[in-house]
Amino acid sequence: MADGQTWLKSHTLTQLWSNPDGSAIAFSQVPVGSVFQQIAQPQGGRVPVHYFGNTTAQAGDVWVDSEDVEGLVEPDAVPPPEPDWPGAAQDGATWFVSNKNAQLWSGPEAGAIAFTLVPKGSIFLRLGDQQGDRTPVRYFGNAAAQAGDVWVNMTDLDATDAPQTTPPTEPDQWTSVATTQFSPDQISSVIGCSVDAVQQQWPALVGALQEQNLTDKLCLIAALATIGVEVPSFQPIGEYGGDAYFTRMYEGRTDLGNSQPGDGPRYHGRGFIQLTGRANYRAYGQLLSVPLEDNPDLALDPTVSARVLALYFAQRGIGDCALAGDWLGVRRRVNGGTNGWQRFIELVNAFLAM
Repeated sequence: MADGQTWLKSHTLTQLWSNPDGSAIAFSQVPVGSVFQQIAQPQGGRVPVHYFGNTTAQAGDVWVDSEDVEGLVEPDAVPPPEPDWPGAAQDGATWFVSNKNAQLWSGPEAGAIAFTLVPKGSIFLRLGDQQGDRTPVRYFGNAAAQAGDVWVNMTDLDATDAPQTTPPTEPDQWTSVATTQFSPDQISSVIGCSVDAVQQQWPALVGALQEQNLTDKLCLIAALATIGVEVPSFQPIGEYGGDAYFTRMYEGRTDLGNSQPGDGPRYHGRGFIQLTGRANYRAYGQLLSVPLEDNPDLALDPTVSARVLALYFAQRGIGDCALAGDWLGVRRRVNGGTNGWQRFIELVNAFLAM
């Protein structure tokens, strides 16, 4: 290596980022002792580096937080030998089991990305020290969620014995709830959307509904019929219209909490059910521990959209209406009226007949 090249080494669990600003995508995490070659000057608290890869993270040019790394003498070999995560059978390894449906996060900070939910009973291997309310763990995956190194809230975890096999057997009750009630083919046929869209979105929706104890068949039908009316593509969407329309409709609307210039376009409708207004983005973000007010486009993330819908159902008593067979009440509590009622009840009846 030529003189003057700067080498760095992580002294803590380190996040790899796509760029130095607030819009950065969180890639993988790498363990203590990971080696980097600095490739340009730091920007905004992050350093551009080349990472050489390990068994779970690809090599590539990324950004790391300056506070996570320190200077290192040039390694003897390039690429340098990389540390790997603690082995599953390593003495003293700490294992956790989720005591509830658990959210997987990209990091410990308040602005971390919410990846996906995993069911109660999911198994994790601890990878490092707790930071704030979260602990870095390895998740081994299930039928609907990929394996990976993530962060989980400590309140969602209990200590457990090491599993008999690695990877451990993961619970799949979300998938079983979905498939025993309605298959993707059935949902696609009734709603008129693509099977691929259902396969992508339905597990997260079932998981979010389970998080709110809304997994009875009638509650699932209420959610499916609602989505079939609101977003027949079965994909979370942004409200139709441009900034001029959103300004005319929502700017200065104190009933929506739009108190600052530009709030109308910024907090227009998004998701499976159109979350609208600064106050709603703030409230749902706080309840779900997702920074929706700071980053309203997160409401288009399928997992977040699913959790917003499920929480809305729980808060409005929509599950109770469904269990009572009060389908008009379900529609009114979602829509505020009866707009879309004919399609809604046709969808309800089609699912009830299955």
